[in-house]
Amino acid sequence: MLSSTELKPKNYGLAVASLALGILAIPLSFIGIGLILGILAIVFGAVSFKGNKGKSLTGIVTGAIGVLIFILALVLVFIVFPQNRENLQANQRDTQRKNDVGVLVSDVVYSTSENRGQLPDYYYVSDMTYKLIVIEDAIGKTFDGDPIQPTTSTAVYAMGEDCNGNKSTRNFSITILLEDGTKYCQGS
Repeated sequence: MLSSTELKPKNYGLAVASLALGILAIPLSFIGIGLILGILAIVFGAVSFKGNKGKSLTGIVTGAIGVLIFILALVLVFIVFPQNRENLQANQRDTQRKNDVGVLVSDVVYSTSENRGQLPDYYYVSDMTYKLIVIEDAIGKTFDGDPIQPTTSTAVYAMGEDCNGNKSTRNFSITILLEDGTKYCQGS
């Protein structure tokens, strides 16, 4: 009669260890331990493969999955999430810029209604700025003779012209540059 140890194939313990480590590698790969367990599962599975194909192969596959999940988690943490965070922060800053321009437009409309339809001058609008650095005349020129352009921190107030370029004594626009390079404009 054969004993139970004689019935087990050679390297049976390594095959079981490969299977167990491979199974543990998958859930533990998110905390880093899975990488080590996955590598051990692959090695133990390869060593014991000849005599224990079922458990060894399962250990190799689950170990490889654990290693792949660990690598994928690293990619997410160090590449994908930082890019998404920067995009989210840029969107939040642009939303704040749009809100600031909206508040300025509301103030211009209120001032216009209080002054019998007369648009406020540039000094009045500059005094209203909240988080924007300065409001300047869009029709004016810089010291170099170039038209004044909005930036991400400087809005441009144009009296007599709306966002579509329509000219009238009652039209106005306030424009700011967003982080993606597009101009955001509100006005009459």
